[in-house]
Amino acid sequence: MAIHTSFADFGRGRARYHCMDSAGPQLHFAHANGLPFATYRTFLELFADTYTVCGMDNRGAWPAQPAPRRGYDWYDHADDLVAFLEQQYDEPVIAIGHSIGGSVSLFAAERRPELFRALVLIDPATSPNKLLDWLLRLTPRMIGGRIQIIRKTRERRRHWESRDEFIAHHRTRRAFRDFTEEALRDYADGGLEDSPDGRLKLVFDPAWEAYNFLTTPYIWDALSTISVPTLLLSAEHTYLHDRTVLLHHAKRFADSVEYQILEGLHHLAPQQDPAAVASIVTSWLSSRGTR
Repeated sequence: MAIHTSFADFGRGRARYHCMDSAGPQLHFAHANGLPFATYRTFLELFADTYTVCGMDNRGAWPAQPAPRRGYDWYDHADDLVAFLEQQYDEPVIAIGHSIGGSVSLFAAERRPELFRALVLIDPATSPNKLLDWLLRLTPRMIGGRIQIIRKTRERRRHWESRDEFIAHHRTRRAFRDFTEEALRDYADGGLEDSPDGRLKLVFDPAWEAYNFLTTPYIWDALSTISVPTLLLSAEHTYLHDRTVLLHHAKRFADSVEYQILEGLHHLAPQQDPAAVASIVTSWLSSRGTR
């Protein structure tokens, strides 16, 4: 199914956004860090028969975007999303977000609940505790230099000779080892674009990807106050926290929040088993009368 890419300035810079050939209630999808909207083609096709599927890329995938500046955080990403929703839609949307996309959608819905019909948060990214959140804000360079995922992301190879080379490289990497073949191809097709030198380059700027990791906030408080109907899907093998942490915080979740464990899946669940994740999401949305 085709993904149509557009560019527009919603008052916060020239954004990249996408829509699929689909029809039905409005569904906005917000992607994970470093994995632009178009890399989720196989997963999103599972919603396209029922919903109008669109999504704005994170600022790290916007064209000619300046390097991230200190002080910009995920609440600013939420303001990007609010501006996009205000200008693109004339009705509240169903919002599905994965990782940073889930957390940013949560913050946007917390600020502007009238823009949302329902929220689905697929393993939303969070700082493990308020202390680390505070330390990262206070001394980002000192703390960030000690976190392996941030160091490695800053060093990511940005240019590639071909998509086949990209796939062969990532197939052996631990983070991508459980991707389906379709998801790995989607990653190559949607995660790379033509470079002026004739090679391919990453759509998502590694500097922004690393910065997003560096500024990961603590999200649990927002889940205790959110008024929008929300489904939180926590991967059984997520690296973000263990199940005891989820169960501890779930005691304070707002009445609007339900949660489920994605048994057998890890953080990149939509790429590992897209059909299983989509089935859970569509069943919950149907039970909420949002189909």
